[in-house]
Amino acid sequence: MKGDQFDGLLVVINDVTEELLHARQEAERKEILAMFEALTKDRTGFLSFIDEANDLFTQLRCSDLRLQKCVLHTLKGNSALMGFAIVSQLCHQAENELADRSAPLPAETFAPLEQRWATLNAALKTFLGDKGRDVLELSTKEIESLEEEIRAGAPTAHLLDRLASWWLESAELPLGRLGRYARALAGRLGKGDVDLEIQAHGVRLAPKVWAGFWTDLVHVVRNAVDHGLETQAEREGAGKTGRPKLRFFTAVSEHKLVVEIEDYGRGINWEGVKSAAVKLGLPTATEDDLLHAMFASGISTKGEVTTVSGRGVGLAAVHQQVDDLAARSRSSADPSKEPVSALSSHCPRWDRASASRR
Repeated sequence: MKGDQFDGLLVVINDVTEELLHARQEAERKEILAMFEALTKDRTGFLSFIDEANDLFTQLRCSDLRLQKCVLHTLKGNSALMGFAIVSQLCHQAENELADRSAPLPAETFAPLEQRWATLNAALKTFLGDKGRDVLELSTKEIESLEEEIRAGAPTAHLLDRLASWWLESAELPLGRLGRYARALAGRLGKGDVDLEIQAHGVRLAPKVWAGFWTDLVHVVRNAVDHGLETQAEREGAGKTGRPKLRFFTAVSEHKLVVEIEDYGRGINWEGVKSAAVKLGLPTATEDDLLHAMFASGISTKGEVTTVSGRGVGLAAVHQQVDDLAARSRSSADPSKEPVSALSSHCPRWDRASASRR
């Protein structure tokens, strides 16, 4: 400006190609490091995640709009859980493209996502080699315990039962995995440090049978942190003391698996559930109506869509997973193949008069 008169305009153009390339390379490096770290901490769980994700990628090319939304949301959540930030972000971008469509996305849309996933799979294969999956994870405590039982003259049937249980995965591993993710997510969302209570009660599960269940359960954890837990200021305003808390619980009751995830937060926004249900034309007259609505596809109490939640897909996916497991259990002619019976037989029994819904 010269005085009050416009004299000229300066335009500055910076070439950020190298900066973007460097940022991308750094993100790719972090994903590879996250892979190695996950293999070190929880080998069985990580390989189950890879196998389940490979199946989900196959389903991405389906012609079912609802299934495509569900697959993308599950892939996004579990990729974030494993530290695969690029994969998670690419899933989120695809979700945004899919949000306003009435038909599934064409296969070519997923090319960048599938290419990145293929790169990670190739890196994993290079690291593990041909026999990298032929590994059984055991703690020294488990081996010492079996040795003591052998020296004490435990019956052969009991010892064989214990050995068979080693093919199963301790529920502590997926619960711990979910707990670590919850803490990281809480920190990112400004919810502060979270106290975790994990009670697995000795439950061990067949990894392949239950992989899809643990994969979808991440949606519950995301909701608990994002919807349930308050920020420190909100907690203080509500008269709450101490840090926010999450409880993860598994047990065997009457030959069935009981899984509970509980947040000590603000509770469910039932008015929000009712409002969202009304928009979709769902019944809302009774408590059971609202409970069913909460698990319906498209229901969300969030006012806006974020990278964490707001699409109303997560709980519907969990509900479908549980229904599928129950159906497989009922239709199985061989009890030894029932998903619910794929539990370690030496698990301590857990009995309670009535289990509350969570």
